[in-house]
Amino acid sequence: ACLFYRAAIENYNNAILKMHPLRTSFWNKPELLIQKIVELRDIIEELLPKLEESELRDKIIKDLGNLQYNF
Repeated sequence: ACLFYRAAIENYNNAILKMHPLRTSFWNKPELLIQKIVELRDIIEELLPKLEESELRDKIIKDLGNLQYNF
C-alpha cells in the first residue's frame, strides 16, 4: 500500500504543474491536490512502522524525501 500511495503522491504533485484553468475536474484544483498529498503522506507515516521489509521502508522514505513538492 505504501508504494501505491507514494506513486499517487508523485502523480498528484505532477498534476499541480499540469493544470489547465478552464477545466473544473479534481486534477485542476491545486488546493484539493495539496490536501490529498498531505493526507497520503500522513497515511504513509502511519503504515511505515508496520512495514517489515526495511529495504522497502528505506526506499519509500528516500523517495518521499527526494520528491520536490510543487506547493
